[in-house]
Amino acid sequence: MARLIRHGRRPIAVLAMSSAMALALSACGTHPSAGSPSGSADSYKVGFILQLSGAGSVYADHAQAGSKAGFEDVNKHNKAGVRFTSMVADAGADARSANTACSRLIQQQKAQAIVAFIPGPQLLACNALAKRLDIPLLSLSSGAGNICAWNLTSLGLVPNQQTLPAIDELVAEGKKRWYFLGANYSTPKASIGTAKEHLTKLGGTVVGTAYEPSGTADFSQDIANIVKARPDVAFLNVIGDDDVALQKQWAADPRTKGITRVDVLLGEGTAKALGAAAEGIWSSSIYFAAIKGNGNDAFKELAERSGLKGAPDVNAYVSYMQVQALAAAVKQSGADGRDVIKALRHTDIDGPVGALKSMNSFSYQPVYLAQARSDGTFTIRKKSDPIPPKLACQG
Repeated sequence: MARLIRHGRRPIAVLAMSSAMALALSACGTHPSAGSPSGSADSYKVGFILQLSGAGSVYADHAQAGSKAGFEDVNKHNKAGVRFTSMVADAGADARSANTACSRLIQQQKAQAIVAFIPGPQLLACNALAKRLDIPLLSLSSGAGNICAWNLTSLGLVPNQQTLPAIDELVAEGKKRWYFLGANYSTPKASIGTAKEHLTKLGGTVVGTAYEPSGTADFSQDIANIVKARPDVAFLNVIGDDDVALQKQWAADPRTKGITRVDVLLGEGTAKALGAAAEGIWSSSIYFAAIKGNGNDAFKELAERSGLKGAPDVNAYVSYMQVQALAAAVKQSGADGRDVIKALRHTDIDGPVGALKSMNSFSYQPVYLAQARSDGTFTIRKKSDPIPPKLACQG
């Protein structure tokens, strides 16, 4: 049983799901019609927003399967004390579409909480209305650790938590020359900035840095520049479809042989899509399917029953745990938005790979270092102790 300890430019409508998707999500509860009243005494409405189109759509299958598994488990075991019902919305590809989708979830569908799988700029847009109405917002991302809001709980890692363990490990192996390539927006820039600062403290050398806009499909010039700089490590920090394109082009270029790749955002879903191109890439995460334990075995079975083909990744895991954390908060505090938000600020709940904790609404849990294999699985290399989140804002 989960436990929660408290201390202290296009508009996108909510999706009209196909019959197949509606059937797949039936275990998550009914999908209330627009304009229906807020949750009754025995139900609680949760909006789930993610990119079903745009670069982040590569993560959608895992995020949806994890969410479905979470709703099924919460309702089966009455973990919230009320029945959770769900509504799904497409965030589209930009901030405007995310704002529209979240506003419709709240104003028309009467969502009492929002679970979000969207990047930082869209998260800010989504929260424009939610924070004014004291609606809990749970997110994998907190941008670069610079998105803080009274109503936001982030269960993913911020840059210092995700990058430092990989740098420590590889520098200790003698890999001191690093080249950094990221997407041209705030979160990758913060991750790379944190990584470069830590690297130089350890005696490492930055041999190059470059950024590309989201939606880049051709990375040939970047790869040529990296090869020319002769790094020991290429730190690659782009997302979604861009990441698939970059890693495949990298693997196809014989000049890259011998350069270690680090991709801290790489999980089983993207690695599976890469196939042989994923071989040897280092990643860091709070979850990998390869983590041993009966709890993770049970979670993987539940994710499979929820329609996921292949091993779950961190997106499936966090979407599952977001629903679990929300359920524990609702059961403890009731359905009032402000009370639920307060309960979520300091969370300690049992999960498939141990306790999931938050510190002032941000993740505080062990980080696993792993290397990808050509079949999309990972080999765990090291487990690091929890690192306090370094934030660029005050919650």
